[in-house]
Amino acid sequence: MRFDREKNCLFIGVREFCRVSCTSGDIDLRKSQIETDTDNHKILESGAGEGAEIERELELTVPFTDFNVCLRGRVDIVHPASDDGRTTLPYEVEEIKTVPPQMLGGAPAVQHTAQMRLYALMFCESRGVERICCRLTYVSPDGSKKRSFTEKHSADDLRFYLATLLEKAAFRLYDERDRILTRRASAESAKFPYPELRSGQRDLINSVYSAMKGGRRLFAQAPTGIGKTVSTLYGAIRALGDGFGSRIFYLTAKASTRREAYRAAAALAGAGLGLRTVVLFSREQCCTNPAAGPGGGSLFCNPDSCPYARGYYDRRDDVLRTLTSLYHGFSRSAIISAASSAGVCPYELSLDLAELCDIIICDYNYVFDPAVRLRRFFAEGAEGDSLLLVDEAHNLPDRARSIYSADFNTAYLSDFGTYIPSLGDKIKENAEELIKQLKKLRSYCSDNLYRNDDGSEVGYYVGREIPPGIGDSIAALGDACESYLRVNSASARAEASPAVFACSSMARLCRKWRSAADAYDDRYRTYIDISGGNILLRQYCLDPSEAVDAAMNKIRAAVFFSATLTPYDYFSEILGGGRNAEYLSLPSPFPQENLFIAAVTSVSTRYEDREKSAKRMSGVITAAVSARAGNYIVYFPSYRYLDAVYSCFTKKHPGVRVIKQTPKMSQQEKEALISFFGDDKGVLRVGFCVLGGSFSEGMDLPGDRLIGTVIAGVGLPGLSFERNLIRDYYQNKVEDGYNYAYTYPGMNRVLQAAGRVIRRPTDRGVVILADDRYAAPPYTALYPPHWKRIRRIDNIADLPQALRAFWN
Repeated sequence: MRFDREKNCLFIGVREFCRVSCTSGDIDLRKSQIETDTDNHKILESGAGEGAEIERELELTVPFTDFNVCLRGRVDIVHPASDDGRTTLPYEVEEIKTVPPQMLGGAPAVQHTAQMRLYALMFCESRGVERICCRLTYVSPDGSKKRSFTEKHSADDLRFYLATLLEKAAFRLYDERDRILTRRASAESAKFPYPELRSGQRDLINSVYSAMKGGRRLFAQAPTGIGKTVSTLYGAIRALGDGFGSRIFYLTAKASTRREAYRAAAALAGAGLGLRTVVLFSREQCCTNPAAGPGGGSLFCNPDSCPYARGYYDRRDDVLRTLTSLYHGFSRSAIISAASSAGVCPYELSLDLAELCDIIICDYNYVFDPAVRLRRFFAEGAEGDSLLLVDEAHNLPDRARSIYSADFNTAYLSDFGTYIPSLGDKIKENAEELIKQLKKLRSYCSDNLYRNDDGSEVGYYVGREIPPGIGDSIAALGDACESYLRVNSASARAEASPAVFACSSMARLCRKWRSAADAYDDRYRTYIDISGGNILLRQYCLDPSEAVDAAMNKIRAAVFFSATLTPYDYFSEILGGGRNAEYLSLPSPFPQENLFIAAVTSVSTRYEDREKSAKRMSGVITAAVSARAGNYIVYFPSYRYLDAVYSCFTKKHPGVRVIKQTPKMSQQEKEALISFFGDDKGVLRVGFCVLGGSFSEGMDLPGDRLIGTVIAGVGLPGLSFERNLIRDYYQNKVEDGYNYAYTYPGMNRVLQAAGRVIRRPTDRGVVILADDRYAAPPYTALYPPHWKRIRRIDNIADLPQALRAFWN
């Protein structure tokens, strides 16, 4: 839906218009329509007969109060009059829907009937036809079953029908018109929320605006302190106000960064901006249905299992009208509170509210993951005019690989087997067949199969094709699980739901496998891993660039930004930058003399050297903290090396206050570690953390809360089978395989950890890089501009004196 103020016309797709005007009653995910199955469509379209028009584009503009509404869409088939007596009318329009099997037995969905009728009217108006036949055809997902519903209408009847739908959609149509009209004036007059621009902010704002206006992709490296969040938002808002784009999606991987983005939007609102902002969270994080148990779940999203789903669409517009009349910002807590008061589902309310907002803050998944993307904005045929801001973009390459990969293993099925007796013979039969197929994969590993000293079998295989038969077995199990859920999920309750939850999880795994299999090409590898009796089969996405590019083709423009996007070619290659990509690298806004940075090159943290280098690394830490008492964090490449150095350091300095990160820390333990670093001066505290973990990025400890870091090693991801596959792939593609797989991801971890130190213009601090590899390429070539004062220290004994000179 998009309002054009120059044309005084609101443009909307037929599918979206029907969803807005015809949705009523309950939320019921058991009846969710399956996304368009192009194979089913092609089969039916190919048999349409001579003279039929396929995928006919239609458009109809009608007056609505003081502005016009333009409906746009594409009807599947237009049949001419036939001689077989089926219809004597000049034309028949046919709309095809792939639906769950249970929808084949009842009346058609109101939305689907509305689409069919509107396409019939639009065709009548385009040809001057006064009577027409229309048909709605339902097809099962596998194409084996079909049912049709046929109606005959006069053009006048259909015009009256459209008028009733326009009246039902009035709130949404008026809101969109008014939002666009007020947005431009608000954005044009919006002031930057702070009295002065920091160094680099103007360049960032202007570059973001230019990229949004020109429909390009920008990669922006902006060091800590520039104010990336508010600057990128402000640049995008100015573009939005000038008519470039429909709304802003602000994507980030962490809840803490979503909160920061929401605060930035609130600051802009405080400076006079009248735009609406919403923060989206997962269904599980929003669910307030007590029957669903901890975390909620889509199994309960139906009127039989959830009171908040019952009659949701009948109450929704009143809640939306109230919220938008009172507020401009909608956090999770505000949405949950409003939903609870009205007795509606907070998750669905947040999604519907997003359609009325200008800024949507959410996780990467909502744009890039085919399983959870926001279909109302990014489905096939949706208007591709959104503006994308991707924060923490250095995290997206690995996240994208995870999104587009899929795996199955015998351990999954072993755990699932606990519930099979409760799930019926069909699921049992298909699960057993899949286990047989997985066990057959052992033969693929025959050239790389051996036994450990304990007798356990270990082996692997890498290939460029999915083993035959396995896909059919996974599909059959997935279909059986989906069928079971359609029948049984309505009766699920917290006290009797483990089997249903297990079935739902298995169905989700099967869907993810199918999605990866549909995309499988030269950018994927298949690998099989046998270990400890478990057989793992994985479709591994080595290169997500095409999938990311396809997702971005549904938007107008994108800005990928982070404090660390080095080197540019690496990120542009992996994230689908394309020929129109631009790069911006900004200098640090802080005085360079406030940062002491040194590379201690007399220690090796290579895996084979770690045991013997633990004492020496402890000595580096001692030297780094000796010049001034305060708060320090030391980052390590692994927990094992951390523990070894921690032991050496605490034995030598038992009086120093220390804390260390451990695997699988609870939220309370994480908060305690952050709170450990007080802002009192003169107290020496040393934290021991893992590089690349939750404490090496996104953590803000300004002023005296952190005055120094020691980074042990060059941040390389651990050697692994998957990383080696990435290495080999990019060696063949760009002749830079090792750097793509190890060096560049590692150096970005280092840069993130180093960025924890200087957070404000008045901060002073030290960064010590401890590894001999920092003395040579490729690392020296990856240093950011604000590291040009870096010192090389070959003798650890020289470090304290250099630090004392800095502090004094």
